[in-house]
Amino acid sequence: MYKHLYIHVPFCRSKCAYCAFYSTAGADEALIDRWLDRILDQYWKNVAAQMPETVFIGGGTPTLLPEKQLERLCVACDSRSETTIETNPETLTPGKAAALRDHITRISMGVQSFNPDFRRILGRQTSCKAIKDAVKIIRTMPWQFNIDLIYGIPGQTLEDWQDDLRRAVDCGVNHMSCYNLTLEEGTMLAATSGHDQIVDDELAADMWQMAGEFLSAAGLERYEISNYARPGTECRHNSAVWYGETYLGLGPTACSFDGSKRFAEPPSLESWLAGKPPEEDRIDARMRRNEIFAFGLRTTSGWRRAQWENWDEILADFRRLRLPDGLFEAGEERIRLTPQGLLLWDSVAEACLSM
Repeated sequence: MYKHLYIHVPFCRSKCAYCAFYSTAGADEALIDRWLDRILDQYWKNVAAQMPETVFIGGGTPTLLPEKQLERLCVACDSRSETTIETNPETLTPGKAAALRDHITRISMGVQSFNPDFRRILGRQTSCKAIKDAVKIIRTMPWQFNIDLIYGIPGQTLEDWQDDLRRAVDCGVNHMSCYNLTLEEGTMLAATSGHDQIVDDELAADMWQMAGEFLSAAGLERYEISNYARPGTECRHNSAVWYGETYLGLGPTACSFDGSKRFAEPPSLESWLAGKPPEEDRIDARMRRNEIFAFGLRTTSGWRRAQWENWDEILADFRRLRLPDGLFEAGEERIRLTPQGLLLWDSVAEACLSM
C-alpha cells in the first residue's frame, strides 16, 4: 500500500531555460481533460480506498489548469495530513485560489529570483507585479507558504543572493527551498551556456552557507540540504520520500516506490495517455537499502536506531567507509552529516551506495 501520492501536471505556459522536468507548452483544455480523466481514473483505482498521508501536486505548472479542472482535481485527491500544490506567480488568480482554499494545506511558489535580470537568464517570464499580486493572494489564505529560490545564477553576487533571501522572508513564508543552479542536459540553459558562466564551487558554497545563516536568523532552520522551515512546517511529503516511505506517482515521468521497487511512468504525455506501462528500476535489496540510507542523510536529523531493524549492521557498514573526519557524526544511536558533510552530500552518497 502506498502511503503518499505525487501527481505530475505536465503543462506550462513556456519552458524555462534551466528546467529539466517534463512538461509541454500550449496545451488546450481538451488535452488537459484527457490527462485529468486518466489521473482520476488511476486515483480511484489505486488510491481512494485508503486516503494517502500526503499529496503533492507538482509540475509543470499545476495552477495553469482552468479553475474547474483545478477544483475537480483537488476535491478528489485529498490527504490525511498535507496537500501541497506548486504554482507560478503569473498563474495564480483570486478565482483559482478560492477553488483551492479548502482543499490544500500548503502552496509552493516558484519565484527563483526577485531580480528580473536573473529571472531573464533563467527564462522565467514572471513579472515583479505578478509576484507581488500572488503573494497578496496567498497571504489571505490559510495555507503554509513556501517559496523556491535558485542561487548560483551567472552574474549573481552574495549581495544579490542575500537580497533574494530577504525579499522572500518579507513575503511571510514559513518554508523556503533554495537550490543551486545546475546545467541539466537537454535544457536551453545548458545548450546556450558554457560551464564557465556558472558560478564557481566556492561562491556557491558561500551562498549555501549564507542561506543557512540568514534564514536561521529569520526563524527558518535548515532541515534538509536545500530546505528551511519554521518549527512544525517542514514538508511532510518530501520528508517521507527522503526517508524511504512508499509513494505512488501519477502522470507522465512520475515515479513510484513500493518499498522495494521503483517505477517511472513514460516521459511522454501521449505515451502515458495511451497506457504505456512504467519502467521498473530493478536493483537488489542491499543496494536499495544503501540508496534509502544515502537519501536520509540529506536531512539534518540523519538516521536514528529506531528507524532501522538492522541498525548495528548499518552502523558497522557506514563506519567501514572511512569518510574524512568532519563530514559526519556516527554514534551508537544516531548517524548524521555535519554542515560540511551536507555540503558534500553527493560524494558521501556515492560512498554510501558501495556499503
